Amino acid sequence: MAKKRKNESKVDIDLFNYLSNTKKYYNSWETKKTSNSYIQTVLDTSSKSGTGFRGEPDLIYVNENKKILILVENKDSIGDHESKKRNKPKDFAVDGAIHYTSFF
Repeated sequence: MAKKRKNESKVDIDLFNYLSNTKKYYNSWETKKTSNSYIQTVLDTSSKSGTGFRGEPDLIYVNENKKILILVENKDSIGDHESKKRNKPKDFAVDGAIHYTSFF
């Protein structure tokens, strides 16, 4: 039996469209990068593989006036939501979000 191919980019696009069209801060969602230099500097060493290279969450929301930062890690399957020990950032959404926020 062939392994099911993941399609996280489609899920990223669907989530981005949902957030952009239905949420209060719809104009401020960005994919992968942000114009905020501090956030970019932090992400420059946040690789989920632990190499010290750049890492990028799937979606970034920044509201500098209200000092709000939301980092979204998105997976295509509910089974990839969270690991038991939350220590597999490459494979699970919650683990990835925790990984990225630990750099701030």
